Amino acid sequence: MSAAPNLYTIRGSAPRPVDAWIASLDRMRRLQPEHLVPSHTAPVHGADEIRRRLTRYRDAIQWVRDRVVRAANAGASLDQVAEDSGLPPALAEDPSLQQLYGQLDWSARAIYTNHLGWFDGRAETLYPMPNAERAKRTISLMGGTEPLWQEIDATLSSEPRWALHLLALMRDAALMTGEPGSRWATAAAMAMESIAQTVSNSNGRGYLFERADELRNGVQPLLQPRPSQALLQAIPMQAFFNTMAGRLIPERSQGVHEAVVFIFHDTSERFVVTVRNGIAETVAGQPLPGTPPPIATVRATAHLWRNLVAELQTPAKAVASGELSVSGSLTGFYTFMQRFRIGL
Repeated sequence: MSAAPNLYTIRGSAPRPVDAWIASLDRMRRLQPEHLVPSHTAPVHGADEIRRRLTRYRDAIQWVRDRVVRAANAGASLDQVAEDSGLPPALAEDPSLQQLYGQLDWSARAIYTNHLGWFDGRAETLYPMPNAERAKRTISLMGGTEPLWQEIDATLSSEPRWALHLLALMRDAALMTGEPGSRWATAAAMAMESIAQTVSNSNGRGYLFERADELRNGVQPLLQPRPSQALLQAIPMQAFFNTMAGRLIPERSQGVHEAVVFIFHDTSERFVVTVRNGIAETVAGQPLPGTPPPIATVRATAHLWRNLVAELQTPAKAVASGELSVSGSLTGFYTFMQRFRIGL
């Protein structure tokens, strides 16, 4: 509790439940603790100090929430809501509520979209011109890329946010190459680094520096996760099958309507995966009405299947060893699985 609450994280997750967060803080206040051990920062000691921090922390969250609600009800756009976010002086001056971790404009956007969705009443956002075409026309009105580069070069040090905005226009118009070392990538990296130097928020600052490094040196390949057997075997089978929808490769699935049944005798579980209209439908138990007859039925242990998903074993070896049996079309099963990205 040494920074503004992080009501929304830029790593890519659902907004935090603000109302429940406030309620949880109020519950802690009722307990009147003598010692408080937060999940991120240093422990706090003393009932009075803990009461003060909990109260101001929850008041900051409620202030942001209520301000968003009032602004939205007054017809403010999402951008206006974010720009007008901020704490009242009594809270803004509190050292324990500085935006070192959470950032209020991000939080305001998250609260707005979580309650009202993306549409903020601006008619022009309902049926916008395609982004690339809009960017190309804007650059054309500015006289083309040469005047644009002149403005970027002139403002890169003094107004990096403006320079980055202009660079984004070029990116959206596909008038640049983002290859490391290119003029565009170098300029964008410089702009991000300059902005990062002015940012106190650790998440935003870190992201800008990381993105700048990628523009200068390229994106480093991600390490392949190698979970322990204990972790792998603790993951529910339903979770593995739920992820198959997002792992389907649409280009390999057009015009396909087929199903495969998976039976795991050691856990008495059964799943039906159907590929249809470019989507993968996963059903636990019996198939839904309209599901085609399976092209294959796969039988294995849940333990084996987890290892196959984690690429610790190959389907071909599992079939050859008899650990995995396929009735129906073996070729059809292999073709079916090739429609999905493998791995964790």
